[in-house]
Amino acid sequence: MSEVNVDGNTVSWKIICAGQNGEMEGTGKITYSGDTMEGTMDLVIAGAGMHVKNTIRGKRIGECDGAEL
Repeated sequence: MSEVNVDGNTVSWKIICAGQNGEMEGTGKITYSGDTMEGTMDLVIAGAGMHVKNTIRGKRIGECDGAEL
């Protein structure tokens, strides 16, 4: 990850990874509001000829006890 920026309650970033299908590049952005968050992430996987767009939503549901799910 690179170019991680925090502006108020919004976090954005760029990502570059190498994998078995070639290089993957993308950007993401999440905005937090109270106990919720919403955002997007766009990825291009060059070797696979794919463009993936994700919508991210979450809500805090309680304390983290550190145990694996």
